[in-house]
Amino acid sequence: MNAPANPEAELRQRILDRKAVLVAGTGVSIAASIDPATGKPNPQASWVGLLEHGLQHGLKMTRLTQQEVDAYRNLLQVAPTTQNFISVAAAVTSALGGSRSTIFRDWLAGTVGKITAHDRSALDALDALRQHGNLLATTNYDSLLLGARADLVPINWTDRDAFLCAARGERPNSVIFLHGHWESPASVVLDWKSYEEISRDENYRTDLVAFWKMTTWVYIGCGVNGLSDPDFGLLLERHGERARNAGHWDFCLVRKKDQKLFQKQFDDNKLNICAVPIGAEHTDLPKFLRSLLPAPVAPVNTATPLASVAAAGAKLLPQPPAFYAEPDYIGSHKFVGRAAELQVLSDWAKPADPTNLLLFEAIGGNGKSMLTWEWTKNHALAARPADRPWAGRFWYSFYERGAIMADFCQRALAYMTGRPLEDFAKKKTADLKDDLLAQLHARPWLLILDGLERILVAYHRIDAAEVPDEEANSPTDKIVNRNPCDAIRDEDNDLLRALAAAAPSKLLVSSRLTPRVLLNPSGQPIPGAKRITLPGLRPPDAEALLRSCGIEGRSAAIQGYLTANCDNHPLVIGILGGLIANYLPARGNFDAWSAALDGGAALDLARLDLIQRRNHILEAAIKTLPDASRQLLSTLALLTDSVDYETLKAFNPHLPPEPEEVEKPTPPEEHWRWERRSEEERRRMQTHYKSVSAQWEEYQKAVKAWGGSAEFRAAPKKLEATVNDLEQRSLLQWDRRTRRYDLHPVVRGVASSAMAAADRERHGQRVVDHFTAQPHRPYDEAETLEDVGSGLHVVRTLLKLGHYQQAADAYTGDLAQALRINLEAYVETLSLLRPFFPAGWDQLPQEVDDVTASRLANEAASALHHCGEDEQAILAYGAKIRGDLRIENLRLVRVRTGLCNMSVHLWAQNRLAASVRVHALILDLPSVNDNAQDIFWNRLVLFVHQSRLGQWPEAMATWHLLDPMGRQWSRATYREGRAEFRFAEFQFWQGCLREEFLAAAEILANKDQERITLRDIHRLRGTWRLEQSEWALAAASFTQAVTMSREVSLVDEESETGLALAKVHLGQLTPEEVRSEVQRLAQLRRPAHRTLALLWTALGDHDQAKHHALKAYTWAWADGEPFVNRYELTKTTELLHELGVPIPNLPPYDSTKDEPFPWEADVRTAIEKLRAEKKVKQEKSKNRRKSPPDKPASP
Repeated sequence: MNAPANPEAELRQRILDRKAVLVAGTGVSIAASIDPATGKPNPQASWVGLLEHGLQHGLKMTRLTQQEVDAYRNLLQVAPTTQNFISVAAAVTSALGGSRSTIFRDWLAGTVGKITAHDRSALDALDALRQHGNLLATTNYDSLLLGARADLVPINWTDRDAFLCAARGERPNSVIFLHGHWESPASVVLDWKSYEEISRDENYRTDLVAFWKMTTWVYIGCGVNGLSDPDFGLLLERHGERARNAGHWDFCLVRKKDQKLFQKQFDDNKLNICAVPIGAEHTDLPKFLRSLLPAPVAPVNTATPLASVAAAGAKLLPQPPAFYAEPDYIGSHKFVGRAAELQVLSDWAKPADPTNLLLFEAIGGNGKSMLTWEWTKNHALAARPADRPWAGRFWYSFYERGAIMADFCQRALAYMTGRPLEDFAKKKTADLKDDLLAQLHARPWLLILDGLERILVAYHRIDAAEVPDEEANSPTDKIVNRNPCDAIRDEDNDLLRALAAAAPSKLLVSSRLTPRVLLNPSGQPIPGAKRITLPGLRPPDAEALLRSCGIEGRSAAIQGYLTANCDNHPLVIGILGGLIANYLPARGNFDAWSAALDGGAALDLARLDLIQRRNHILEAAIKTLPDASRQLLSTLALLTDSVDYETLKAFNPHLPPEPEEVEKPTPPEEHWRWERRSEEERRRMQTHYKSVSAQWEEYQKAVKAWGGSAEFRAAPKKLEATVNDLEQRSLLQWDRRTRRYDLHPVVRGVASSAMAAADRERHGQRVVDHFTAQPHRPYDEAETLEDVGSGLHVVRTLLKLGHYQQAADAYTGDLAQALRINLEAYVETLSLLRPFFPAGWDQLPQEVDDVTASRLANEAASALHHCGEDEQAILAYGAKIRGDLRIENLRLVRVRTGLCNMSVHLWAQNRLAASVRVHALILDLPSVNDNAQDIFWNRLVLFVHQSRLGQWPEAMATWHLLDPMGRQWSRATYREGRAEFRFAEFQFWQGCLREEFLAAAEILANKDQERITLRDIHRLRGTWRLEQSEWALAAASFTQAVTMSREVSLVDEESETGLALAKVHLGQLTPEEVRSEVQRLAQLRRPAHRTLALLWTALGDHDQAKHHALKAYTWAWADGEPFVNRYELTKTTELLHELGVPIPNLPPYDSTKDEPFPWEADVRTAIEKLRAEKKVKQEKSKNRRKSPPDKPASP
């Protein structure tokens, strides 16, 4: 059929009738992103620019060679066809690890995710057409069409239900991303694989065709290439001609001069598209779009407000008093009963109730979370008087990955203040505490902390997600000897204690354990707090819950059974419902099931306690699962976090076995020594290459056959049925908001412990293989724990399988270094390493080889030291040294490392004489091992010792020996700026420090991303400025040191105390605030006593000042002359004189009281042995040089 006589009039009518789908192409993003200053758009707004960036990124990461990049760039520039674009995209996607890799995700976020609009005129015009009732879609991946609108949501093609709803007009506040959105990398259609996926998805194709046939599509900013790709090309090829013949026309907006060219292309391909001119230039588009609206619309200011720019791309939180949940709670069954508890909560919520913090404690699965969620969502608003409503309600679950108190505070403050989450993202609990309390005291907020036990010491372990209640009821510390009900991080204890007095706000807590700080020494709640032990359901409610699962039976029998055998435990009832509903002889019939020998009668629950009964029923429910369901449940139980669909799909139990991978061989001509090979060697290499190439080609065929097999195609549908089965049985939960699958902690624990050894091995290996194969950001670039997530999954799973050597191999090296240096994740490191040390930190791991055991002990000791557990660190280093001495081929570098670390940590404990004695052993080592790096390091440690002991001339002489040696040492041994910092410290102790010394160290440390040295520099600069009475400068430096420490959950006592003193002199603290702060600082693990004495002096409390000054003197005296902290001893002596306090008469150092370490004599013996061996070798070498050459044989 001929095209409309007046295409523009036809288009206008379709717009007016609200039957149009506006499809924005790359031209829209290019125009919107043009920078007025340069006149150029964002390069990544175009397909070519995005791929160019991807090639360069792949080259930078050494995943593409320069030769490959040049070849692909040539394809883009010389032959810019759709096919070539997709081929280059395939190379980029592969180089970045595939669409599901972290690297690919980060690349998208850093490119299309950062495109911003400088000119919103066309975007706003399109949105106006959407608001008129038309649908808005795009083939772009960026968020420009969403802008900063909180009500607009992206819907991509992989979300089947949402896509269908949007196509039917049921989601007017949405933008349909036909080729995916950057925030969902797996949905992005870019390379051949993704085009093949979208083309072969029959369900989606059916929905897309129906959507396309029933609406009029208007292509805006789309080129011919974009309409001929494998997605749109397939759609138009199959249906375009028929629609054209039927008179169903779509439209493409083009410049006037391009109209004929486009229309010829459409006509030649028999497509149902009319080219409609918008004007002479692309800049006429906004005006033309606005002309399509039914009435004049006031022009829109194209300048983007700063607030909108700041909010663009950020996750927008609900505005108070609207409810905010992080994340939404997903229950395993319907909420029933609990009327008494709901009334208790409503009474507590009233302003007259003096309790600020209410804690529900119960075993797992008893319904703590469900009760608090039900009340918060459906009863909390009515519980408050109309004149004193809640300022807002915030629910936070600690069961989620990465959920810690700092994150809770950050999100709570972002919600309360309306500021972006990014404003708080870098701050830790201690920095956020005062701001949060100020908000809580100002207005009545309701905060819910769900699963608070996860922040406690008892859950500081790699299997925190599956800690059984048997252990939780008798909690212990799996790391060191801490109170199991203390918070893992000290600053969290302070906050919890303060929350109990946060009137007029209310805090509702659910937990398996009650934090120690909420109880007084008698075990009773502190003022402002209240604890309630949550019982099971009332019998009628328990019966109602079971019947909600579709179960029938006699009421008295049901109530009696549930009370006697389940204690009316909600989770168990839900799972029991699944058992009965799937009992084949009598589905859903309680009476028949409970009497059957192969049903309820076989459970034998009478002799068990509640926890054992619950677990027994769970185990029975798992045993009755179909094989595929049990396999999937078991695999998920080995993970510690919820999973998205892509991960779930990777563990699909219905997938046929993959062909064993064959690595693609490298042509022999590319071997780096090819030119030096003989002809025979070349022939042999070429023959081998042909053989392995044939194997690789067979593997490729096998992979193709595997992907095309009937089993493979049927697997997704079967997975869907398996997931539904587990959900119906209350064993698997689905969070619709986060689109993740998870197990209840109790289900995870029971499923994991009930697994047979063979099943655990098989499923665990699949988890290991999956996460090992996941591409990830290089560990030496890691900035968050998520960046090392795949590696952590691998190590944790291997430990659960009992594969200790493999787990250690996966941990030591780059992963360990990232955790220690990049992230300073010492708390996480200890939880990961603890399973290697079942007998204690002082006993080397027995399940790994000797060298690995030594490395693990070294890592553990370092983490223990940074967590303030110095005694345990000393024990771990001692175990390392003993182990190194037992290794058959003794390597001095290992012994030196252990001794050096031991010396450093003894120094940190103020055991100066012992530290110097151990270091003397290190100084003996170069006599048998002339290694320049070792000599440098030994001299640096000696320099530090001499400086601290006040041996200034000796220290300066040592510096003149070590400084000319340079700094080109192994990064594992030496970090840039460390020597320069020690020199600056040396100058400070003598009163000769200059800013240039600190600046030189800071530049080097920044260059090497050396956080520890940077913190030390900020602390030293702050201390220096205090001595100069430069209070503001001191406060600034101490603030930096404190912030860097808190970022990694460490406490820098000296900097925190120095900061308080600087604030006092600046008048930033009231006397009450000073007193409260000084009392807090005095309770820290290593109080800065001299500075505390100065603070008490400022408060006029002479007795407290004297107490801390004497403590400072005792610490400075250390082991007694000459092993004293010379600078601190001098400064404290001056302070005591000022306070009029006599100088204590402390004993000098007595070497006879030294107790040698258990390994010390063995080290000395080893050194003597090695020295003797070296002497023998030197004598032999000397004799060989002296002996005459051999005479030739006589003829």
